Amino acid sequence: MVKGGWSSGTVRSGGAYCFSACPFVVAGGVKRAASPNTSIGLHQITNGTKDQNYGGVSRRNLDAISTRKDDRIEEKLGTYLDAMGVRSKDVFAMMGLATPDGLYSVLDEEALKTGLITKVYSLEEEPGFAFTPKVSKTPIMKSKPKG
Repeated sequence: MVKGGWSSGTVRSGGAYCFSACPFVVAGGVKRAASPNTSIGLHQITNGTKDQNYGGVSRRNLDAISTRKDDRIEEKLGTYLDAMGVRSKDVFAMMGLATPDGLYSVLDEEALKTGLITKVYSLEEEPGFAFTPKVSKTPIMKSKPKG
């Protein structure tokens, strides 16, 4: 989130990764671009139900988390993805290919076809491998009302 206008820093597309909920955040963008070696990973949806074998934070047992299909979550997520121009049925199909304790690695072609991304940048294009925006150090002054 950007407060008050511009953010600053370096945008890196080369070697970037976007796992778990990240692809759904990216889907909310108008221009969704990635470099050729960006990794996008989808996993099965968990519904938060854990059995007694789950364990503590440092010793989680992933087999104890329910990944059963939840139609309510899929409907809400599908409505969002479709509204963003992303083919939700294809995204859900890829999520179903993930193992219960792993990720499905989305190929560039799949990401483009589904609309998860809208462009694959070459490393020579901006933002390319590394791009540092020029941000004015002078604040924008609002004019004072006359009176």
